[in-house]
Amino acid sequence: MSGERRPGWVSDYPTEGDLVIASLIANNSILGADVFVPYKITLCASGQVVGGCGFLGPPDATGAVEIGYGLAPSQRGKGVATEAVNGLVDEAWKDGRVKVVFALTDQDNEPSQGVLRRAGFRQVDSDSEQLRWEIVRQPAG
Repeated sequence: MSGERRPGWVSDYPTEGDLVIASLIANNSILGADVFVPYKITLCASGQVVGGCGFLGPPDATGAVEIGYGLAPSQRGKGVATEAVNGLVDEAWKDGRVKVVFALTDQDNEPSQGVLRRAGFRQVDSDSEQLRWEIVRQPAG
């Protein structure tokens, strides 16, 4: 992928992370089924593409599905990522196989950790580089 900008994209999109995801898709390294795919984040008011979010594949055998997200730097801090993550979780719960939605953040990525906290995720694990965040399906009742 060249990263060239298209009409309707903010000037600082795609980000490096978006290009990595696009490369993985192009190489068939991540292909989901149904809704478990990457998406563009588009502002309703302007129609501009400002980032990407999505699933890194369908649920695994335990019912866990991983999400990722990223915004153009000019769009951060406006609640857009939290809204996108909430939308991903809502989509995940529509599939009865999904028991847990999780995301990984770098240890020092406080803004991304804030997004996950605001969306209801809890930190459940860590290693020397990353933190694992989860939100668990609540039983019906």
